Amino acid sequence: TLLQGHPLMALATIMFAPGGIDQVMQERRDTGDSLWKVDPQLLKMALAPYPKLRAALFPQLTPHGIPPLDISLYHLLQSLHPFDPSRLFGWQSANLLSSSDFSNDLPHFSCPDLVNKYAITEQLDFSYYLRHGRPSYAFATFLVQQLAKSNSPKQLMQRASIEAYNLGLTHFTVPPVAAACVAFLELLGASSFKLRIDLKVADTILKHWHMNAEESQHRSLQNTLAEKLQNLIEFNGSSAEELLTHLENATRENVQSRDVHRASFEAGQEWSLVAQFCRLHNITLSMAYLQECAREDEWLQFVIFAQVHNYQPDEVQALLKDFSATLQDHLSLAFQNLQFVSQDNSVSCVVTKEEHKKDESPEDLFQALYWCQEKPKPWRYLLSEAVQHSAPVLSILAACFQETDVLQCLCVWVVVSLDDIIIAEATKHINDSIEYHEWNLHDLSLMWKVLLERGKGKQLVRGFQLFLKECPWVYMLEMYEMCTEHKNYQEAKLKLQEFQKCLLSAADSADTEISVQWMESQAGVLLKLMMQQCPTQYELGKLLQLLAEVDCALVINGPDFKRLSRLSQLLQDTSISVDCSLLINDNTDTLQNVCGKILDQLQKKGLFALARQVADLAQLPVDHLVVHEVTQELQSLKQHGQWQRKETRINFWKKCHNCFKNNLISHLVASEFFLAQGNDQQTIKSEPASSFKEQLETIQERCLLLTMAGHWLSQNNPPTLDELEEVEKRIWLCRISQQALLMSTASGFAWQVSVCGEISFDSATKEFLFSKLPALNSSQYLKLQGFPNKDTASNCRLDKTAKEALTILIGELLDRGCIHEASRVSRYFEFYNQDISLVLHCRALASGELQTADFHPSIQIVLTTGASFNEEIGLHRKRIPSLSSIASSFALYPEEDNVKDQVVKDLKILTNECHHGKSYCRQVLSLYELSKELGCSFNDISTQDSDTVLREVLSSQRPDRYKKAQAFITTQGLKPEAVAALLAEEVVQASLSSAEAKAGGPVAYTTLCLLGAAVGFRIPAQGEKYLTNLSLNVG
Repeated sequence: TLLQGHPLMALATIMFAPGGIDQVMQERRDTGDSLWKVDPQLLKMALAPYPKLRAALFPQLTPHGIPPLDISLYHLLQSLHPFDPSRLFGWQSANLLSSSDFSNDLPHFSCPDLVNKYAITEQLDFSYYLRHGRPSYAFATFLVQQLAKSNSPKQLMQRASIEAYNLGLTHFTVPPVAAACVAFLELLGASSFKLRIDLKVADTILKHWHMNAEESQHRSLQNTLAEKLQNLIEFNGSSAEELLTHLENATRENVQSRDVHRASFEAGQEWSLVAQFCRLHNITLSMAYLQECAREDEWLQFVIFAQVHNYQPDEVQALLKDFSATLQDHLSLAFQNLQFVSQDNSVSCVVTKEEHKKDESPEDLFQALYWCQEKPKPWRYLLSEAVQHSAPVLSILAACFQETDVLQCLCVWVVVSLDDIIIAEATKHINDSIEYHEWNLHDLSLMWKVLLERGKGKQLVRGFQLFLKECPWVYMLEMYEMCTEHKNYQEAKLKLQEFQKCLLSAADSADTEISVQWMESQAGVLLKLMMQQCPTQYELGKLLQLLAEVDCALVINGPDFKRLSRLSQLLQDTSISVDCSLLINDNTDTLQNVCGKILDQLQKKGLFALARQVADLAQLPVDHLVVHEVTQELQSLKQHGQWQRKETRINFWKKCHNCFKNNLISHLVASEFFLAQGNDQQTIKSEPASSFKEQLETIQERCLLLTMAGHWLSQNNPPTLDELEEVEKRIWLCRISQQALLMSTASGFAWQVSVCGEISFDSATKEFLFSKLPALNSSQYLKLQGFPNKDTASNCRLDKTAKEALTILIGELLDRGCIHEASRVSRYFEFYNQDISLVLHCRALASGELQTADFHPSIQIVLTTGASFNEEIGLHRKRIPSLSSIASSFALYPEEDNVKDQVVKDLKILTNECHHGKSYCRQVLSLYELSKELGCSFNDISTQDSDTVLREVLSSQRPDRYKKAQAFITTQGLKPEAVAALLAEEVVQASLSSAEAKAGGPVAYTTLCLLGAAVGFRIPAQGEKYLTNLSLNVG
């Protein structure tokens, strides 16, 4: 059957075999001469036309020998929307249904896409890692986030150390956090000893409390101890003493619980924690262990403990009374010669104790000079004796040695020449004894500041003259003396200039006692100190003037003295003083901050001209200053009774505009000023006016202010359309109110006649109109989209009188051709106007934006009604020529053929129905017909200027082009002067290209006259003059 080409019949036969097709396929290898023997290859070839059937009988095996499944788990999940395999499980290779639009990665919490969409990220500082017990991460974070970006690493590391100490002590019950804080301090290079001691103290006290309390109270006790540790962090002194009491009790109980003798060495180790705690927190050392030793006569442990923890002699001797009488006498004798270490370990003495004993103090000057010869450094010995005996002469003699340090001799001479109070203040930064102190420039810089602040400048000058006579710093000190003591600023100026010369020469030589860098830095500090010490503004001004005059050659790193001097000169006639912060730091921010406060004071005093100069000096904007100035002038006019005059108000508002313009203030600030004034006028308007004249002037004045605000707002680049439209809407509310007021009284006409020839708000308003702004007059306002129709006319919120007034005003706009503005105003108030609707429908029909079938039903009724009278209208036009008939002269065929164009018919009907804006409709009609003649679209020709269109009409080769040009000129309302200039230019250009170029003038003039007659107007005098000039140029 298979060989005969009947595979389906063979399969049907096999189905009747025992065991079915599976048995046959299974026994194809085992059975030799079975009746159901089938050749697999033959069967496979026979089933080639049936691929699916062959694939089912002969499946392809996978690499693992497993036949592929035709349906997987993902096929079964397709119906379950939350587990849609096309969106999920894309990272599993067995999912053949996944879409390529989704990620093939297993989603996890750090997946960038999920993090960007849903995660709340927070930058973790080093304290976060400390709280999680990760000191290395905390240290790395501190290095990267803070230390690498800091300009003062030492201060930053100190703050970080304090924060780590506080954090570790706060978490004293959390060992990982406490240990992390200790490790972090060591990584910073700071000592963790204090934190470790305090943690040990807290642990000792807490264990002591837990032993003596029930388990239910442990939490409360832990909180109590946490509060005390927090107080220790904040207040230290009183809290440390309170914790000391608890620590002593805990230590005493620990010693007892260990069954150790209370005065033994092991007990002393326990009490070492108490002594270390006292030393670290600067409180009185605990005497508890020493008292225990004294009572037990353990003199050895007593002495060791006192020596190790550096108890003072008076503290130790006070406890000797607790020993037995025999030991008390022995210990008293022993402590007389016992060496006690000073609490300040920073003592640095060049002269040792062996070299200078108390009994070797010289009795007179000669003995001191004799003994100094025996010392390794005689000058150093003399300086120490000078300090000890307050003998300045010894420091002068010490300077006579060849190897002496003159700077140290100077410092010692200055110190011993002062009284004790000033000495203490000048040397308070020195930790060791001043007898053996190594003096340096840092000491000198602190010393001279104290002396000058205390009025001891003469001693400082005298000291420099004795020891460093050639030092340039002497001139600076002399300059200081000339200014402060003698008020001789001219001589001080010479001293300052001399200092500059010496400083420049000293920079080239390296053999100077005092470095040039130190003198430069200290000179700036001295000048700032002088400015701060000036008792009056006059003296400050003189000093700043002196510094400004030499500023061109001054190399001192200091403030801008010229600017400060200029500011002082500006304020010299006022009671305002220069802020001291500006003398210390005169950067731009500080200068503008200080000058801003000065500006406020000057404005309050009415000194606007002076305030403007200060603002220019500090480069501050003068916007609000100018506004404040004109506002004060406004108040002055009102106070003097001049504000009631209309001319005064008009001139003032114009003056404000010119003032803003001249000072180049911000457009937004100027606009806000006029808007604010307009709002004030609205408040005045709400009050009942006494007469028709006052009401009308109030409305007109507010309209002027709003127009000026809009004018300034339109100067922005780009202008903000929403704000402009809002201002224009408020302007139109004023115009509506004005028109309604004129309509409501019979005196309106008389008022208009009476003010003729006088200055008025309306005439001033015309100078600032912005309705022609291109941004406002966009093409969207010439479209019907968004324009209200009759169905939405009820949405207008204006009352009946306002609607009548708005109708009149819109009619005037349409008659002037202001279609954009009329459309905007209607949209502002959702006001439907029949004429605007007809005008916009004309343009939409001519441009092809809409068909008549798309018109509103009311307009379709107008077209249907007008069409019935079309024939009568046509007969009427033949008898009486009109502009519309002239506009129709663009047609290539007679009028009866032209009216076959349905669009032209509809345009004429809409034009005839329009009461206001009829001229614009005629322009649309003429442009539409002209576009048909020139073979271009209406949109293209309507966007071109009139001169270009007229040139195209005249350049056409049609015999009636002059008639068409005449119709275009009349319809578009072109001025004769512009037309004459255009025609003259065209004729002259044609003459230049002709063979008769030499006689171009007469030919051009004659041709122009003929062309002018052809288009229907006489050449004006301006055109003849323009043509004559062109003809002469051609000739």
